[in-house]
Amino acid sequence: MPKKISQNVRVLRHLKCATLTSRNAIWLYSITRLAARINDLREDGYNIKTAMVVSGTDGTRYAVYSLGRPHLIGINLPKYK
Repeated sequence: MPKKISQNVRVLRHLKCATLTSRNAIWLYSITRLAARINDLREDGYNIKTAMVVSGTDGTRYAVYSLGRPHLIGINLPKYK
């Protein structure tokens, strides 16, 4: 039986390659609480940047998350596979 991949691992893998929004997290991974997963990863020491974007058509705001360079030198971050 294949091992189930945690939501935190899915988010981290995605952020290593591209940005992620809540809408994309729902569509791609069925993750409905992306902000909670981002908070978990930040608590684990990952430097995740948040950019607030305003939609040009109706003024809706949404967060775009990206993985920044590590800001904690010498700390052992959890190794997610």
